[in-house]
Amino acid sequence: MRTQRGFGQTMAIVTVSILLAGIGAAAWAEGLTPAPAAATPTPPAAVQPTAPTAAKPEQAGANQGQPAAQPKAAVDRWRGRVQTGEGANDYFDFVVQFTGGLADKRGTITIPSQNVRDGKLSKLSVHDKAMNFTFVPDGAPEALGAVFTSLVRDFDPDSASGSVLQNGVVYPVELARIQPGEEVAIGPKRPQTPKEPLPYRTSEIVVSSGSGESAVKLAGTLTLPEAAKFKPPYPAVVFITGSGPQDRDETIFDHRPFAVLADALARAGVASVRCDDRGVGGSGNIASDPLGQLSTTDDFARDALAGVSMLAGNAEIDSKRIGLLGHSEGALAAAMAAAEQPGSVAFVVMMAGQGTNGEAVLKQQMRALAIAGGAPMSYVEQVGALQAELLRLARDKETEKIRPAIEKLAMAQMGLTGMDQLRAKQKEALMASLDAQAKAMLAPWMQRWLALEPREYLMKVRGRVLVLQGGLDTQVVAAENVPPIVAALTASGKAEVTVRVLPKLNHLLQPARTGAPDEYASIEQTMDPAAVQAVVEFVAGR
Repeated sequence: MRTQRGFGQTMAIVTVSILLAGIGAAAWAEGLTPAPAAATPTPPAAVQPTAPTAAKPEQAGANQGQPAAQPKAAVDRWRGRVQTGEGANDYFDFVVQFTGGLADKRGTITIPSQNVRDGKLSKLSVHDKAMNFTFVPDGAPEALGAVFTSLVRDFDPDSASGSVLQNGVVYPVELARIQPGEEVAIGPKRPQTPKEPLPYRTSEIVVSSGSGESAVKLAGTLTLPEAAKFKPPYPAVVFITGSGPQDRDETIFDHRPFAVLADALARAGVASVRCDDRGVGGSGNIASDPLGQLSTTDDFARDALAGVSMLAGNAEIDSKRIGLLGHSEGALAAAMAAAEQPGSVAFVVMMAGQGTNGEAVLKQQMRALAIAGGAPMSYVEQVGALQAELLRLARDKETEKIRPAIEKLAMAQMGLTGMDQLRAKQKEALMASLDAQAKAMLAPWMQRWLALEPREYLMKVRGRVLVLQGGLDTQVVAAENVPPIVAALTASGKAEVTVRVLPKLNHLLQPARTGAPDEYASIEQTMDPAAVQAVVEFVAGR
């Protein structure tokens, strides 16, 4: 798993956010950043002295009761809500599930709004009077885990209340038992997510990328138009996700943008392939890199070309009309793949793609995020200077200086003068996060991405290219990246470029207010219909 990076929708080196509401969206699990986690220009709630409190953990768990003689059911499920603040929307819902007997009790947690599905629980202690468990996202330090303590009410064995402790902050929790056979609908509404029955064909496939020690098997979905309505051979698209370990749908906050696009394309007569990233879902990592620590954007470009090759061998696909669609880092990977094999790639769709190197993108992003959050310019300049120095140290591989520089940046972003202002658990969690981030700055992916010059590849792209960008994108700023993309693509005179900058859309191409990442989960629409239509018209138009 590429856990040193986060979700392609944010590639920022910004504040360490250790708020409970971000445990599923932090840098450790399909999160919002490749190294340091998502930021706000003000201190996160986890380090604010006014953070909400509930019963102390030792009080909440005092009445442990006796182990139940027999479980009520083979599977015991509970629906829960964590209140993270006093506002109407300051909460998130989850479901926990317990299986097994007293000696082999197992549990999972699902938090749809944070992209956590069947996360493994540890330190389980499930009694007739209490439930205690810990959730640590895959790849995260133990110190960043969330410790849940709940009491079953004597007067109602199907309800419970308690608390969750994370980074020294306690949040209240309410739970209700899910009855056998009861349907559970939790999380935000996602009306665009495709629902059965689907008017097209889908099948599970495996794409083989590389050979020998570099070989990797990628599990994915092949989508084919309805044969009765559309006559083969079909044009086809290979999807490429953004940075971080992503599933085939590029799921974030229960949004599934690639599933939405594949659905729209299939209804217009276009086939597609979308795969789980290396180390995600059914996909493996290469034998020489079992933990996924060495893969770079170059590897993801080669994986995309493997998808093109697989499609070209399908009798229902028009091999002369296979293209690539990449989002965020995936857009750069698409350009790199098209530059490497121009004869195999008929078109490219670059959604929220970068036209400058990673170092420049991070600087632009830091500034845009801070301004979108209402930060004063004095803050923007101060933090920007500290970030620039950190990036210089990473570029020059000054290993011993990176960790202190990250800590200095984090302190400035959180408005603190030193670690002594944090409680013990908060400090422990922050230190663990900063240690991991310092290591990530020297990881192969980060080092390569920081230095990658998109122009080098964009100049070699041939054929049709759609550049699709949101005007409110705070992660890959349109004004800073679209002009260099267009300049590089048109330099050779061999690319036919279509540019669409949709003014009120964010990095996910959602209708947004500020474009800041903290809006992503609350926006019901996965992708603005105008953006979906732009892709469909471009791909299916010829």
